[in-house]
Amino acid sequence: MPIPDPGLIDILPPPAPPPGPVALLALLLGLLFAAAVLIYLLRRHLSRMARCQRALSRLQHRSALGSSAGASREQGFYIAALLRFALGRHHLDPDHALPTRLASRQGDWQVFLSRLMRACYAPQPPSATTLTRLCIEAHDWIRQWH
Repeated sequence: MPIPDPGLIDILPPPAPPPGPVALLALLLGLLFAAAVLIYLLRRHLSRMARCQRALSRLQHRSALGSSAGASREQGFYIAALLRFALGRHHLDPDHALPTRLASRQGDWQVFLSRLMRACYAPQPPSATTLTRLCIEAHDWIRQWH
């Protein structure tokens, strides 16, 4: 009868590492990564809003000066583009559902957009006071939206 080789029987696998510290470290690293991504996205979002609000303030100041270049359809389109960019929309739709906290102001949103579109597409260019009022309202909508 053959005798089994006793050399391989006494080899044992290494013990498994304790799961506590490694799992805790992995969880901590995952949370740090998620926090970093969240901070990056929040800063990017807030800086986009701030850039749009600064551009609207500059446009409002130029319109308030009443210069001949202060009132034009292009500035109306610029206000609309800044608003779209700040709100993260591809187009401004008066029937678009507002955020829940602004749902009671749906009518104001529709009136504002109709005045903005009238400034962009009317046969006569908008007055400086109209552009100033539109800048102020767009600034308020951006602030209230977020």
